[in-house]
Amino acid sequence: MELIRKMPTIALCGGGLWMGLEFHMKYVISYGTTTAFAKLDNIETPPMPRCIVRVHIYSQMWRYFDVGLYRFLVKYIYKPGLAIISKSLKLPKIAYKLLASLATFVFIFMWHGTVWHIFVWSILNYIGITLEHIGKELSKHKKYNWFKTNVLKTEKMEACLIALLCTPLLALSAISNFYLFAGSEVGDLFFECFLNPSLWNTLLISISLYCCCHVSMALVDIPSRGGTQASVKMYENNLY
Repeated sequence: MELIRKMPTIALCGGGLWMGLEFHMKYVISYGTTTAFAKLDNIETPPMPRCIVRVHIYSQMWRYFDVGLYRFLVKYIYKPGLAIISKSLKLPKIAYKLLASLATFVFIFMWHGTVWHIFVWSILNYIGITLEHIGKELSKHKKYNWFKTNVLKTEKMEACLIALLCTPLLALSAISNFYLFAGSEVGDLFFECFLNPSLWNTLLISISLYCCCHVSMALVDIPSRGGTQASVKMYENNLY
C-alpha cells in the first residue's frame, strides 16, 4: 500500500483499468474452458463475459458480464421476491422493484462473502442500480419528452446528454469494483483521490469516462462471445 499511495492519480486509474481487464480475462479463460467442454456434449451455455470497456452502467455489468449468475438471480431471487413484496405491501411500482433489488443484493453479499469490502461493493452497486432506475423513470416523464423534442432535438444530442449523466455513475461503478478486486484499502484510496482531486486530473479522467460511455453506447447491440443479440433479446423478453 505504501507504493500504491505514491502513484499519481492517472497511474492509479490506469492500474484500476488493468485490474478490470485482468478480471475480465480471468473469467473469459475459466468460463471459456468449461464452455468448450460443455459444447462437446451439445449443452447450450451462456455467452462469454462482455468486456468491461463496453459497459458504462450497472445494469449492463450485471446482465452481460456473468450471464449465468444474472439469470439465476432474476429467476430465483428477484422475480420471486418481487411477487411476494407486491402481494404483501401496497407501495408504488418502483418501490416493489427497488425492494426486490435490495433482496437480490443481500443475497449477492452473502454469496460472495460477508466481509467489509464485499459489503461496500454490494452497497455501491445497489446505489448505482437505484440511481440508474430513477433516471430511466424520469426519462419516461412528459417534461423530459418536451425537453428532448424542443431542446435536444436530435438523437446525437440526447446521446451526449446521456453519456454526460452516466460519467459520474461510471466512476462510481469503477470504484465499487476496486473494492471487489483489491479490498478496502485500495477502494478507500480511490475515494480519497476523487474527494480531493486536482483540476487537471478531474478534467482528464472525466473526459476519458465520457468517451468510454459513448463507446459502450455505440457497441451496446453487439453480442458477446458465444451469444447472439437475438438470443439475448429473447431471453430478456421472457424475463420482463
